[in-house]
Amino acid sequence: MRTGVSRMLIALIEFGCFNPPTNMHLRLFETAKFALEKAGHTVKVGIMSPAHDKYGKKGLIAAKHRVEMCQLACQSSRWLRCEDWETIQEDWSRTSDVLDHYSAQLQTEFPGINCRLLCGTDLLLSFNTPDLWSHQHLDNILGTHGIVCIQRKGYDATSLLSQHPVVSKHKDNILFVQADSVNDVSSTLVRDLISKGSTAKYLVPDQVNDYICQNDLYLTQ
Repeated sequence: MRTGVSRMLIALIEFGCFNPPTNMHLRLFETAKFALEKAGHTVKVGIMSPAHDKYGKKGLIAAKHRVEMCQLACQSSRWLRCEDWETIQEDWSRTSDVLDHYSAQLQTEFPGINCRLLCGTDLLLSFNTPDLWSHQHLDNILGTHGIVCIQRKGYDATSLLSQHPVVSKHKDNILFVQADSVNDVSSTLVRDLISKGSTAKYLVPDQVNDYICQNDLYLTQ
């Protein structure tokens, strides 16, 4: 977290396709919230922000379904919500720009709040992928907002902290949190199981599972 700041009001923003949202997506929020509040900060809100239909990932179903499932997934939580801002834009949006949007939006509700990108180590490592992230955007993501990274088994971002010029510059604005549960339940696994005739029961919230069944989603890959 930022050096010299003892306590902060924080919003956690998780980006993704949520195709569909799984129990693990929700668990990442709880894991991060616990770690931040243990460190003396206050987490006011967590936002699931589904990607635009034009994100172009294979097997991506319509945003209206993904938004509805995320809203259903958040129903049992007092602090989680789904926002559809990305999905209603004309095209897909850069992470940096979306963080700026939510930061401005939330200031009226929680003055002084700091938006943090919630992600796994795999996303952090993608900062090294050529031409995927501009240094300008990374400087904004890390310098203006910050990252809470849930460390995933098999991924090591240690070298990134010292070797990447932007990441090393803002390394104090990255909080690494050890995953507190097995986190290999993916949306890909859920879609694969359903397409083979199985169900998503106990891998996704019950309301999400019901929605998938009622709308015959993911029956084919």
